[in-house]
Amino acid sequence: MDDRQYLERYGPWALIAGASEGTGASFARALAEKGFKLVLVSRREAPLDALAAELKAAYGTECVTASIDLSRDDATERMLGTAHGREIGLLILNAGADPNGAMFLDGAIGSWNALALRNVMTTMHALHAFAAPMQARGRGGLILVGSGACYGGLPGIGVYAASKAFGLVLCESLWAELQPHGVDVLSYVLGRTDTPAHRELLNARGMAIPSDLANADAVARLGLERLAHGPVCNWGEADDEAKVSATSAAQRRDRIRQIAAAAAAYARGELMSAAVPADLADKFAITEQLYRYCRSVDRLDVPLGKSIFHDDATVDYGPSGFRGRGHDAIEWICAAHRQLQSHSHQVSNVIITVDGMEAGSEAYVTATLRAVREE
Repeated sequence: MDDRQYLERYGPWALIAGASEGTGASFARALAEKGFKLVLVSRREAPLDALAAELKAAYGTECVTASIDLSRDDATERMLGTAHGREIGLLILNAGADPNGAMFLDGAIGSWNALALRNVMTTMHALHAFAAPMQARGRGGLILVGSGACYGGLPGIGVYAASKAFGLVLCESLWAELQPHGVDVLSYVLGRTDTPAHRELLNARGMAIPSDLANADAVARLGLERLAHGPVCNWGEADDEAKVSATSAAQRRDRIRQIAAAAAAYARGELMSAAVPADLADKFAITEQLYRYCRSVDRLDVPLGKSIFHDDATVDYGPSGFRGRGHDAIEWICAAHRQLQSHSHQVSNVIITVDGMEAGSEAYVTATLRAVREE
């Protein structure tokens, strides 16, 4: 859609939380260029005022700024007060970086409370408060800027990763709930982006600045472009690709549509089979077996691994691998992995076909193996 159509769909005002620098400021510049009026929110007042002055000089943008700490209980109430009397058609929640850089037990619980309040409670409250008028008007957009950390727990950023997983799942749910009312929702999952906050965290950890950081302006442009598609956009991945995530954005979209159809049919008292393709449960079951296979190898859990095979199942890993019974294969694989220092397996790009009583699957398995080198 062109700038006029975009403004009609998501305007006239956009509120950006976390707008003072980095990706948030890039969102503001991109929207100002499209003709939006802006409510700019951040904890630090001086950078907001400087950005507002820049946008007014460059585009004649009407801006309202507010210094609000999003980790406080009253953050959403203060944002509503700042936006009072203005039709907010687009909400972008961009704040939420992890300033701690510490293992969970090495950080003070107060620091984790502040992070959870900002990324979970304020996120939930703000989405609820600003989405309601959009639903009533029958148009609008919500963008929650997330992180690839949402797809799994990582040491040193446990609370941050968990909070981003919360945002991802909430956005996917809201996408299904609000799409019939004309409100678009996007969980925008970013990778490493060149922002002052990210550079500050790397410096605090004594890490070099990578040369492949994403450009904040490019990130903002793509996020605005993908809003109409939702519910997920993974930066650096095509819609049908799965690199950081176990499933692509397109696969997640299809899954949510199918589950939403099933839930709607159940609510109407209909049989689920009337709303869901007959092979959906089979595909889910096969996908779970693939995950259980990888988990059994990584945990060296032979009983779990054997549970995915029928007693008469056979495997064929080629001339240089194992050929024989599935149960024997798991024992062989786990024995080989016990000799390694560490190992990790991830399944992605799973494609399953079901034809009556026959099924086939294709998947990528990314294996990271670490062995001790003998001198």
